[in-house]
Amino acid sequence: MSDQESNKYPLRKSVIGLQDSLKSPIKNILSIGHVPIFSRYIQRVRTKIGLPGVPPTAYSDKNVVAQILDLARAVNVEGKIGFDTNKKNFKY
Repeated sequence: MSDQESNKYPLRKSVIGLQDSLKSPIKNILSIGHVPIFSRYIQRVRTKIGLPGVPPTAYSDKNVVAQILDLARAVNVEGKIGFDTNKKNFKY
């Protein structure tokens, strides 16, 4: 994109880095398939009240997380926001 186009369409600029407040949720989605992390305590509480310790969502299925990472690779997340899909962490 040229400088003239950047001035005319500022929201079309390439993203360089992310805000720190966005890194944690994005990292969790791309590495475990969920934004919240289910601690052992939460898993025990869920079990006590009759629920499965881990909900039947992407959190409990490693294949779904692999699919999420495949999608991230397909849209070039590594180049756009600096997330290393192999290490499951940000480069910076």
